[in-house]
Amino acid sequence: MMEYAGNKDPNSFPRRVADIVLPPLAWLLCQTLGILTWVLSSRRQIATRNLALAFPERSPRWHRRIAFLSVLRMFELFIIPLVNPWLSEKELRRRFTVSPDVMQKLLLLSKNGGVVFQPPHFATTEALAMAPMLVEGLHVSTMYRPLDFGPADRYVLRARSRWGSSMVSRRENPLEIKHRLSAGDNVVILFDQNAGRIGSLILSFERICCATDLPGLLASRAHATCCLIVGRRNGFLRAGLEVFDIPHDGTCADITARTTLVLEELLRKDDELCADWLWAHRRWKSVLSGASNSLKNNHKKNYLQNSLHAMGLSELPRRQPYCVRVPDGRAESELLAAWMPALRERRKDVRWIVVAPAACADLFVEGENCERLVSFTPGGLKKALKSVAGEWTEMYMSFEPDSDTRGEASLCRAEWSAGISTKGRKGKREHLLLDARQTGDAKTFAETLKDYFRMCGMES
Repeated sequence: MMEYAGNKDPNSFPRRVADIVLPPLAWLLCQTLGILTWVLSSRRQIATRNLALAFPERSPRWHRRIAFLSVLRMFELFIIPLVNPWLSEKELRRRFTVSPDVMQKLLLLSKNGGVVFQPPHFATTEALAMAPMLVEGLHVSTMYRPLDFGPADRYVLRARSRWGSSMVSRRENPLEIKHRLSAGDNVVILFDQNAGRIGSLILSFERICCATDLPGLLASRAHATCCLIVGRRNGFLRAGLEVFDIPHDGTCADITARTTLVLEELLRKDDELCADWLWAHRRWKSVLSGASNSLKNNHKKNYLQNSLHAMGLSELPRRQPYCVRVPDGRAESELLAAWMPALRERRKDVRWIVVAPAACADLFVEGENCERLVSFTPGGLKKALKSVAGEWTEMYMSFEPDSDTRGEASLCRAEWSAGISTKGRKGKREHLLLDARQTGDAKTFAETLKDYFRMCGMES
């Protein structure tokens, strides 16, 4: 087993001193950074938004409490790898444990061949790096993404290697993990981060996201066992390893979809485990994000049907809230109302919230061309938008030309916004600016709508 730094004695006097001094200092640092991040950064809103959309049945107070704990514990994910290398082996064995049942299960799984272990982003994910030390005879190869700062990357790499884990760089040698799995080694791959354009569309808490399908791809090709492995936090710098089976049909798509479903079930059952997960990351920031991609849902790797099958659903749940601001003119509102059925068909996962002037509200019917209708009288737009703030809107679309799209989007807590401008480009990235045409008549507005939706991905 590789030893970190120059001190070869894992229980030397300096390490015993570190056992006493470092944990409380690390706890204080995590608490301080977490509180500052909660107060000063956007992570508070990201975590609260994610929780509100994942658990709409829970109260706003619960959302804020779990979000706050998650932001605090987020720093444990980063600080623990820096602290563990300086602690004695005796102290680490006391803080990180494996029950006899879990140990027996791990040994039995690895005895039958290579296993693909999938850990989520929990506060104590670092406990998995110590699995070879805690479970004698367990061999693990972990795929990791190198840090951009060289000295920090070398530090963390050597620290994790101290416990016997073999580290494989995703950047430098991406095929090595495949060869090791084929040779019967066990591999560890994080699975719950946003994978962007190279990922696969699945449902996570009934919302579309792009997830990595690498674990499923490796397991399906090597006919390997696939498991979810977590470090359940039971205190600061304390965790116990747990392993959960993933029932699947052997295909990459089913493994990818069901792994996320198993994680969801764990988070729903246990508030403490839910607070351990990294809610302050952009799990749902996929190729669908942004104004210019607001209607796109096509992707070369689409596992949405597999997610629906795993969840026992027949159609996509409408969980992604979009807010549509109807223009003041009656003729323009009629044109937009005629477009709404096509929009609902295009994005079946979107919950369309229409905010319309009272004079045009009769054009929109809940369940037919929208999911929720909010009308407003002259001068009441701000109040109407504030009334839908609890929906945590992802996209705000304003079809009133030259409206204050940025300000209106903030009222309904929209993450992205788009609008129509007749004044040319102003450099505001929040707006989806078209050419500087005037929208004084219905015919021109109809062409504007067609251009607008095409730019958003309606014809992709």
